[in-house]
Amino acid sequence: MKKRILTVFTVLCSMTALMAQDQKKPIEFNRWSVDLNGGFSKSIAPYDAGYYGKTFYLNYGDLGVRYMLNNKFGFKVDYGYNHFQPGSESLHFDTKYYRTDLQTHIGAGYSWLTSDSFSSQDNIVNAILGLTGQIRLGHRIALNADFSMVKNALQNNTFNGTPASSALRGFEGTIYTASAGISVYLGKHTQHADWYSSNLELENAKKIDSLDSKIKEIETMLNDTDRDGVADYLDQEPNTTAGLTVDTHGRAVDQNNNGVPDELEKYMDKTYATKSEVKPVAVGQESVAELMNGEYINAYFDLNSTTPTKDSYAEINYIVKYLKANPSAKVELNGYADETGDVEYNKALSAKRGDSVKNILIKSGITADRITVVGNGIDNSVDKKSKDARRMVRRVSFKVTN
Repeated sequence: MKKRILTVFTVLCSMTALMAQDQKKPIEFNRWSVDLNGGFSKSIAPYDAGYYGKTFYLNYGDLGVRYMLNNKFGFKVDYGYNHFQPGSESLHFDTKYYRTDLQTHIGAGYSWLTSDSFSSQDNIVNAILGLTGQIRLGHRIALNADFSMVKNALQNNTFNGTPASSALRGFEGTIYTASAGISVYLGKHTQHADWYSSNLELENAKKIDSLDSKIKEIETMLNDTDRDGVADYLDQEPNTTAGLTVDTHGRAVDQNNNGVPDELEKYMDKTYATKSEVKPVAVGQESVAELMNGEYINAYFDLNSTTPTKDSYAEINYIVKYLKANPSAKVELNGYADETGDVEYNKALSAKRGDSVKNILIKSGITADRITVVGNGIDNSVDKKSKDARRMVRRVSFKVTN
């Protein structure tokens, strides 16, 4: 049992130390990711009369590398490809559009246009504005969906491949893209900036506080108040007198069920075995009864305990022997408590101490009608600050009458 409790306690202490170390470490996140997307694009203008692009066909791809400065702001360098073909009633053309941008999902870059209508390439400046949503699949991957608008400047040719008029040389070229793809997160940390929350540390702190609270509860359960080797949560007799042998439930061994632990009973039998007669005999000028009534003989208790201390059973045995030797005698058991705790608690405690001694007397052969219990509560006759003095008032005293 002790080994099992010690093992559990050691594990709990190790958990507490590890959590304390983790709490001190700053929560870090991964910053790099690679985005790969494919989807649709639609070129709006410029087109010559009789030309327009096909709608809703897979003609767009994008590859990007992203770096996050923090969990809200970062940069992305990406490369995009568009292939524009004529709609069902459009004149023929075949145009490819390439771009590369630096963006925060608003940015600018360089692009170029090729077509079967001219041999060279049309070099263009572009601006891009977009919106991206994500669904996390794990710590390393997420689905994304993107919608962007690209505006071209200095575009010399229309999307159908003919030279543009001077009126179309400003930010007139317009392309819309809609795509879906995956984001792959790179780095040694578990969390990426996309999913890092400023509330994460607070949430972790709450979890740690909750674990600390549970560990403290378990530590309390593992307390062994009477130090008998059985934890309090399993101990059915948590106030066993120190040094007594107990069973697996923390109960003092009492094989004859007379209310007196076997070890104490052996001690008393050995101590009093030669005393064949215990009648009121003179001790100096006082009888045993006078000693009891003068509170020279008492049963004492540990703090908050209702079980007499080991040495007190010798005193209780005086009462047992006296009452058996004097069948007409009766005894009043007066319980007391020290000043630790409130008045009502100590009143009840003093009565319980009297009841404890009463049960021992009954199990030792004294009938209940010869025993009276009085709970007197606090005895404040000693210095409250003195630990040793308070031991003297945690007691049950005896008053015998014939």
